Amino acid sequence: MGATMVGLLPLIIAAAVLPTGIVMTLFWLRDRCGLTKAATFAAGRLFAQLIQVVLVGYGLKEVDDAAGARGADHVAPWVLLMVGVLWLAAALVTSLRKPRPAVTVAAPARWVMASSRVSAPAAFGIGALMVGFSMKQWFVTTCAIALIDNARLRQSQAMLAYLYFAVAAQSLILAPVIFTAVAPVRTPRLLTAAQEWMQRNKRGITIGVSLMFGVWFIYQGIT
Repeated sequence: MGATMVGLLPLIIAAAVLPTGIVMTLFWLRDRCGLTKAATFAAGRLFAQLIQVVLVGYGLKEVDDAAGARGADHVAPWVLLMVGVLWLAAALVTSLRKPRPAVTVAAPARWVMASSRVSAPAAFGIGALMVGFSMKQWFVTTCAIALIDNARLRQSQAMLAYLYFAVAAQSLILAPVIFTAVAPVRTPRLLTAAQEWMQRNKRGITIGVSLMFGVWFIYQGIT
């Protein structure tokens, strides 16, 4: 069980460091009335992540049953290889795309400004849709569930591992929300600095993460 938890860490990092959701959360948290929106946004993302875990887990179980015991051992390696190739493709596409002009906290992107006018229920929906329509999230979730299934854990341990991955994958969204709720006075300056850094380095973060995990996934699939 412990080895499985440790093995999931790279996948958790890959799911957690995607910048767009973090930028939106930090933007909401800088507003006095934004904590509720940020919290429901985080709840929507976590809800969608749990749904992904259930759907992917069921799908891989069906594949395992159809492939048989011997064929099931090859499911996780092939999933890892395919996801690795897709991450490398994402890194290539992002690097070839023309970089957008840098935005600052004083002049944030238009979509960030638009998000300030949404209601808390709408923020929940946005969070759920961002995870539900993110191919990278589906790729990482599929790899995580395949690795958990490949570990041949007991059902209770597997369920705990699924929950651990789903919550930890949203840790960089949940952490600032919890920190702001606990210590609201100390957070504005940190949130402003974090949001500005994320906006300035979003493209580089995306390329670096995609390249690093593409290579890692391919290596894991081969070995």
